[in-house]
Amino acid sequence: ASCYSISQRYSGTYVKSVDFPDYVNVSGIDYKVIEIGNQACDANRISSLRLQKVNLPKTVESIGDYAFRKCWCNSIVFPNQLKTIGEYAFKDSRLTFVELPMNIQSVGTGAFQNCNIDTVVVNNSAKLGQDVFAGNNNLKTIIYCSANAPQNWVAVDKTYVPDLTQYSSPSSYIGIYHIHEMISWKQTTFGYTGKVHIPEYTNNVNGYTVTMDFGNLHKDD
Repeated sequence: ASCYSISQRYSGTYVKSVDFPDYVNVSGIDYKVIEIGNQACDANRISSLRLQKVNLPKTVESIGDYAFRKCWCNSIVFPNQLKTIGEYAFKDSRLTFVELPMNIQSVGTGAFQNCNIDTVVVNNSAKLGQDVFAGNNNLKTIIYCSANAPQNWVAVDKTYVPDLTQYSSPSSYIGIYHIHEMISWKQTTFGYTGKVHIPEYTNNVNGYTVTMDFGNLHKDD
């Protein structure tokens, strides 16, 4: 999938949003969209892009290199099907929050370099490339949810981990490094009622208190 035709169609004006479909019909045949190609929405390549909103297809499994470089979005919802994010895919974008989905397997070098990210949630032990979050001077919080530490994981001022034995040697630090919490969950699933639910958990790091915020939890589409 590419934004190139969109930028040409609106020549002379800025393209501020793009909505990728789950399927495209070609000659009467439906094809599932599983990949956003290299430089598909790269503002360095397409000067008319000022993307403030991007809706990724629920079917996408791969985002290519430099695909959304210099994107103006503050956040993007990554679908659960997503497995790979290419090198420098969101470099120099305006993202402030990133949550890597459960099925992510690898994130390329510098994928989120030089953004405005302040919070990252990593849901599994994906392979993280070098300098994935480098240059994010506002990055203060990373929450790791997997029992096994991702390859090349990094630590920041507030680093939340589930197991200190697995998260003892970060690949690098961004800013001041502290592991504030090691969480033991007493509840792994719960029903969504429309209200914020606070699962039971215990902090196992002496001297710190739990400050997890579940206000952004919502029902899956």
